Amino acid sequence: MAGRSYRQFCAIASALDTIGERWTLLIIRELLTGPKRYSDLLDGLPGIPTDMLAARLRRLEDEGLVEREVLPPPAASKVYVLTGSGLSLEPVIAALARWGTARLPSKQHGEFRLHWLKVALRSLFVPSAAKRLDLTVDFRLPDGRLRAVIHGGTLEFDEDPSDTADVVITGDAAAVARLAVEPSTADAAIEGDADAIVALQRALGLTGRTASSLR
Repeated sequence: MAGRSYRQFCAIASALDTIGERWTLLIIRELLTGPKRYSDLLDGLPGIPTDMLAARLRRLEDEGLVEREVLPPPAASKVYVLTGSGLSLEPVIAALARWGTARLPSKQHGEFRLHWLKVALRSLFVPSAAKRLDLTVDFRLPDGRLRAVIHGGTLEFDEDPSDTADVVITGDAAAVARLAVEPSTADAAIEGDADAIVALQRALGLTGRTASSLR
């Protein structure tokens, strides 16, 4: 069933007609980290009713933002992926992530998934500040471990690294988020060479008061 329309000749209203329904942008967030099975989406969207997820996915397919694919053997699973039009929403999600980070509570409560940290880090990443950088960063949270790999202006992730990282950040999700907002109040531990930490700050756009507080 088609969603309700604002019926306004306005680009913002038109965009919200398509992606403004509850859960829709969070589905986009999930698919920005890669193809997902229906069960993966349910796990990454705690609280969404299964019938609503199905309805939102149908709407996104109708709008040309999401499509279904079958992974090659041996997986052979049906997955949902973003189309080119869907992927073009990444800067929108990144802007919302940056805006929302400062509005997160200082203490963690509610559900958290480790892969959400990937979206947050991508929203902060400044490729131009990392063109000559070769750096690995471990985020060690109660929910698991995530390795960020910064190389030649790119940011990738490795969830099962075997070597030692240049910088290690330990804390819960709220503590890690506070590092980007007000590091002096963040209950997170940062270990690593001082130059590597400064390089990480620049790559994530943490300058001025924030950068000096992390050193």
